Amino acid sequence: APSLKPVPPAKPSGLSPGAAAVPPPPPAAPTPTTTGNRPPAPNTSAPKPAIAAKPPNLATVTTDSSPGVPAWKAAMLAKKEAEEKAKAEEEAKAKANDKYKGLPDWKRKIMEEKDRKEAEKNAPLLAKQKAQEEQQAMLQSMPEWKRKLAEKKLGLA
Repeated sequence: APSLKPVPPAKPSGLSPGAAAVPPPPPAAPTPTTTGNRPPAPNTSAPKPAIAAKPPNLATVTTDSSPGVPAWKAAMLAKKEAEEKAKAEEEAKAKANDKYKGLPDWKRKIMEEKDRKEAEKNAPLLAKQKAQEEQQAMLQSMPEWKRKLAEKKLGLA
């Protein structure tokens, strides 16, 4: 019969049965600042060449209202603005036609001519009012200290 050796009793490890023991992490390598009282060695490597400035993006369009807008976006905005303008003109024509919808052609022509003459007569006044509204909007968008200076310069205060 074969001889059996006695098995030593297992040591309690606190792990669940079948779990493998994880070895402890290796000690950290010394860094230049942890070498004692000596300061770190000076860097004797050659200096790195300066990086050239990035060339400007030639695909951008600079306008007064929006600097640095990419060309594709400027084209998209211009197209959108043109579509909105055309839509507004169509709505204005439709509104004008609705204004004289029930009138005979001869009377509609007379009324349109009368409205056109009145608009020509009031054009300078409307332009002046529009300029004043734009000026007020510009002043309202300024900080208070700057608004006071601008009003003084423009003679509004």
